[in-house]
Amino acid sequence: GMIGEMIMGCDRDLSEHAPTKVKDIQGHDDMAWRRLAQLMTALENGRADGDLLKRLRDQAKQCKVPVLGITGTGGAGKSSLTDELVRRLRLDQEDRLRMAVISIDPSRRKDPQAKRDIMALADLVVVMNQGRIEQAGTAREVFERPATEFVARFIGAHNVIETPAGKVAVRSDRISVSAASPATGQPGVQATLIDIEYQGSFSLLSFNPHNGSQEPVSVLLPEHLVDPAWHAGGDYLLQWAEADSHPLGPGLSPRRSPIAA
Repeated sequence: GMIGEMIMGCDRDLSEHAPTKVKDIQGHDDMAWRRLAQLMTALENGRADGDLLKRLRDQAKQCKVPVLGITGTGGAGKSSLTDELVRRLRLDQEDRLRMAVISIDPSRRKDPQAKRDIMALADLVVVMNQGRIEQAGTAREVFERPATEFVARFIGAHNVIETPAGKVAVRSDRISVSAASPATGQPGVQATLIDIEYQGSFSLLSFNPHNGSQEPVSVLLPEHLVDPAWHAGGDYLLQWAEADSHPLGPGLSPRRSPIAA
């Protein structure tokens, strides 16, 4: 509800702020590091300046930088080891040695807070199932266009709806509710209202669809769009735009717990 609204309101592509000159990321002050972070974001989004990338690759060929990778299961001590390595290197070298730490934060579906942090902060989200990548992209791409049923259920805020063409994912805030006849050419499904949950400026409505599916459909509506006459047990029409309906690929089993990085 409120958290989703805040994240969607803050969700912007910041690639336009990325630097376009090598000198912009040189140096060791806060602004240079900030511009380097902006460039990394543009690289992940595929929107970094082409000339800048060519110059950076040419310069990278002229120097050798050792890379150390640290991985392990949850609780193995990855963060503690990284912290101690950085501390000792800084002390031993008296901060003459420059280091960069790039972290990937794995999260399971059973940890919703970590999942929200990843969706809000990560430049790249990788959703894995049984060791296989089901989808990789920016948080916006994964949230807006889940590739499989597994991804849609992991991300949340999506309904997996059975249609004659197969399963599709539709965000709960992209579905309208009415008692009118279906709009021409617009997908939809008849459903019975189960419950209305007030969430402040929004309300979450739960429906049982009439398409044979046993899975409820959730609809998130601004409070001013909720008709006071709607009641549990009433039949209504749920509709969404074709552009908001995303066909889901086969993927693996949607019941397995994913890991997102």
